Amino acid sequence: MKARPVTPPAGYFPAALLAAQNARVFPAEPDENLLLDRARRFDTERRNDLAGILRRQYADVPDFEGSAAEKSLQLLERDGTFTVTTGQQAHLFLGPLYVVYKISDAIQKAALYKERWPNQDFVPIFWMATEDHDFEEIASIRAFGAEFSWERSHGGPVGRLSLNGMQPLLEALDTRISDPQARGEWEALKAIYESSANLASATRKIVHRYFGPYGLLCIDPDDAELKKQFLPDMEAELVLGRYSKAVKRGTENLAGSGVSPAAAVRDPNMFVLDKAGMRRRISRREDGFKLFPGETRIAEDALANRLQRTPEDFSPNVLFRPLYQERILPNVAYIAGPSEYIYWCQTKDLFTEAGMAAPALVRRRSFILPDAKTLSQMDKLAIPDDWWWEGDDAFKSALLQRAGEVNPFNGLRERWISLIEETAAAMHAGRDAGLKAFRNTSGDLLNQLKKSANSYTEGLDNPHPFHRKGQIGRWKFCLKTKSC
Repeated sequence: MKARPVTPPAGYFPAALLAAQNARVFPAEPDENLLLDRARRFDTERRNDLAGILRRQYADVPDFEGSAAEKSLQLLERDGTFTVTTGQQAHLFLGPLYVVYKISDAIQKAALYKERWPNQDFVPIFWMATEDHDFEEIASIRAFGAEFSWERSHGGPVGRLSLNGMQPLLEALDTRISDPQARGEWEALKAIYESSANLASATRKIVHRYFGPYGLLCIDPDDAELKKQFLPDMEAELVLGRYSKAVKRGTENLAGSGVSPAAAVRDPNMFVLDKAGMRRRISRREDGFKLFPGETRIAEDALANRLQRTPEDFSPNVLFRPLYQERILPNVAYIAGPSEYIYWCQTKDLFTEAGMAAPALVRRRSFILPDAKTLSQMDKLAIPDDWWWEGDDAFKSALLQRAGEVNPFNGLRERWISLIEETAAAMHAGRDAGLKAFRNTSGDLLNQLKKSANSYTEGLDNPHPFHRKGQIGRWKFCLKTKSC
């Protein structure tokens, strides 16, 4: 039996996501008009600027030169090359498994679009959300049945964090890894964290290690040159609230379709770094702005002047970021997670306001990739695919209910009765021979009974063997096939 993806049943996703998809706010796939719009906006000069920035960001990646990722960068310098983007916060060790799913979807979509438009090229991009400041969300991982955390002070953009304090976490994980193959990968990951200047650098190296061979490029948006390109839009948002008004309209329109917003609209939809390097939300007031958290007040002209001088100190929030992304990349599609998909739908009017075509919005796929052995065990118990998506308690309850339908002891009773009847008849013909046959056959049946009982109870104690064993290294199967 081969490994195969197990997809969720109908009704698994929240109603808000299904409603957002049904509203069809964004196109589901790019078309010729979108490609023409991006080609018109990205001339040779802009492409060369983008390529130069990416080369600078990749300067600390040892094996970038000559890699498939570098070839993708070279393609970006040419007219007729577009990007397919996905993104996520810069987690430790990439974070949840769905980050791998998002990246694999971007890689596959780029390949599919190349088949559709063979005269164009498409490069998969991973947008590292390095400006996010939610440290608690990215600072812990679960492995070997325990939680491992990175202990340090925080508050600013996570990508800028030095890797001070990582050593205890690395040492704790180091003692748990003994498998030779896993050990080799672990040593490579550990070396990346020990040699990198900050979390953004380490994340870029890890993404390149596993996905660079497929042509994927990372981009770090926390970059002064990229912010200069976005400066006119940030000024329009900070001074005039131009784009927050557009997002508010889009959010109200979405609510009219029965979709609750996933993110709150702010005025402006921006953050700024304070003198201590803390990321503070900007809120408009009649007499200027207030920065949160805290009660710091600042005059409008003072903040506007600072934006002019140091645009790299300012960053968009989740409802303004889509426009930033589309301004600096020749992007034709974004791969979004379920929550992302909903808040992206709030931003459609951003692109109308900016006078540019909106990209295609593609929800990432959701699936589990159990290995062949696990699938075989599940098939023996006649467990349907839908049960993979239940919690452990619901799974065990359903399995117990199924026990009467799919019972490993079925047929043994009949075989015992048949054996006894055959043995009784044989004893009339020859007592000793009959007893010998009974001992031999009953021994075989007892062994079979014991084996069946152990297998059955093991299935009850470990209802999700895929999750219990942590078999998450199957993502290459997804990258190599288009059937996931």
